[in-house]
Amino acid sequence: MFCFELVQIMPKGVEPDADERTLKVTHRKLALKFHPDRWRSDSDHGMAREEAQEKFKEIQNAYDHLMSRFDDEYDENDC
Repeated sequence: MFCFELVQIMPKGVEPDADERTLKVTHRKLALKFHPDRWRSDSDHGMAREEAQEKFKEIQNAYDHLMSRFDDEYDENDC
């Protein structure tokens, strides 16, 4: 997955070069919204349980990849 696609998973306002704190705060909000254990049929996102689980996985993968650039071994060509 390319960085552009990863950033599209995150909500508008999160830039590809966002700082660590911005990514963490955004991830937490999205994770709480789509987490499978917090899913309800009347949730504001209007997704079925399976769709919400898939979205949660996408969000988690995007977050993990975007946060990897803050690791010591980050390769700038990775993203």
